[in-house]
Amino acid sequence: NERDRWSSPWQQTAMDRINPLAVELASNIDKTIEHVRNYQMGLYLESYPAMLASNAEVSAELWTTVSDFESYGRKKAKAGKLGTELEIPGR
Repeated sequence: NERDRWSSPWQQTAMDRINPLAVELASNIDKTIEHVRNYQMGLYLESYPAMLASNAEVSAELWTTVSDFESYGRKKAKAGKLGTELEIPGR
């Protein structure tokens, strides 16, 4: 697998967690756009705010997941650099 060859296990885990959220968000946005196209007055239907709330919820979860993995990667890189500087064996 090309992905496995070029990414570390933690990066693969990040992709495995981020991808389904991105797909869900894209699907939700498509449904929201289709709803507005199909119902000219759709902005006033009860379902529209619920769709927006769902989009916001998935967006927040996606942002948190990406942010957490980005933070982990930065700290891991810093720890690796520090380990090299301190000449810690087996790191």
